[in-house]
Amino acid sequence: MDSIKEASEKASAGLEESLQAASDAVKATTVTARTEAAKAYDQAQSTLDTGIAYAKHAEEVAFAYLKEGVELAVAYPNASMAALGGLALVVIPGPRRFLFRNTIGRLRSEEGMFRSAEMKAKSISEAVQSQTAEGTKLEQRLALAQEELNRGLSKVKATNRQLQSLAKQVASTEKSANNLVRDLRELPSKPALALRAEVATQAAAAKRQRQALDRVVYNLTKQGI
Repeated sequence: MDSIKEASEKASAGLEESLQAASDAVKATTVTARTEAAKAYDQAQSTLDTGIAYAKHAEEVAFAYLKEGVELAVAYPNASMAALGGLALVVIPGPRRFLFRNTIGRLRSEEGMFRSAEMKAKSISEAVQSQTAEGTKLEQRLALAQEELNRGLSKVKATNRQLQSLAKQVASTEKSANNLVRDLRELPSKPALALRAEVATQAAAAKRQRQALDRVVYNLTKQGI
């Protein structure tokens, strides 16, 4: 009986110690949890306070801009309406697309037009250079032709003078032949008649030659040579 009692007392004592240890552990855990909870609460409160402070600051800044915008709107109503119209064009999808087509899209179109114009300008520049080179060649060729023309004209003028001189000589020969024909008429002999006929033929030939030379000289004189 004593041993049972002693065992029972030891068991009761062990149980009390276990309960006390468990109670102490629970208390310690509770204290730790409360401490951590307090820290978390303090951190959350600090973050909340910081957020509230930022929000108030942002509100103050926004209010200041809004106040400034209202003052500007009151001072410049026309400009404000234009600004609101511009904002509507940017915000509303339909006008925004229209604005894009007539600004950025137009710039892109103008860029394409500029590239096309640039290519045309390059082609024109190349054509001008080629035509300038061809013109230079033609000018040089014309200068040579003018030199040849001048030389030819000089030769033509010299030949014209020679033709005029020859025409005078032929005219003199014709005159001499006619004079001889007249003189031979005074001789009644057959040889004189035959000679007169021959001289008359030569006089006629000289006349035809003189007339031909006179026509050539006249045409050259008519041309200013």
